[in-house]
Amino acid sequence: MSMKYPPMWRVSSFRSSPRPSVGEVRGPASISQLLAWMADDLEANSVTRWRFSARFRNTTVLYLRLLRINEYLLNMSGFWPRVARFYFRYRLTRHSIFTGITIPPRTFGRGLCLPHFGTIIVNAKTRAGDWCTVHCGVNIGVADGGVPKLGDGVYIGPGAVLYGGISIGDLVAVGANSVVNRDAPSRTTIAGAPAREISAVSSHSLISAAGQAALRAHDGSEACP
Repeated sequence: MSMKYPPMWRVSSFRSSPRPSVGEVRGPASISQLLAWMADDLEANSVTRWRFSARFRNTTVLYLRLLRINEYLLNMSGFWPRVARFYFRYRLTRHSIFTGITIPPRTFGRGLCLPHFGTIIVNAKTRAGDWCTVHCGVNIGVADGGVPKLGDGVYIGPGAVLYGGISIGDLVAVGANSVVNRDAPSRTTIAGAPAREISAVSSHSLISAAGQAALRAHDGSEACP
């Protein structure tokens, strides 16, 4: 599915759209929102334009596009959307096997960055905000019936494990190979096994420039977090 995006469907569209709270039903609910979410995913992954050949070079972005289409179809009703859901769910599952990525629909907000393909496992009940970054080897799972909730701009380094009913604040950086089983306040860096706060430095510099601008616009501040 190859599409071109007008500039209005990039960061500007994110700034003007309502911002759902973590835990709400997620995903685009219209074609214009679908195109906007796809454009934000491109921005987050430093892809300027989607071309047919890009599906062979940017396998993680192709996964994200299939994910967004599935989310859009889940918000639609009727016979043909149900047929389309079956087809695109099959395509997403097939690409999941190819890339090793298992991120169910309605778990992450827009502007998701997946720097590398490789094993990524996310529980279907996970709820995460916008402009997050997830590296390979990450596992976000359940413990004692609880699953993590992540804020906006969360950066998760390679090999990190997050589990249980924990809350990770906005702009938190999770170090590589960390084991996170407790809450983390916003704008901090955590690392270790078990993870603990090691710095008051946020993930601001680790997310895309588009994500930085969009989050600043929603916060109503031009200062770096």
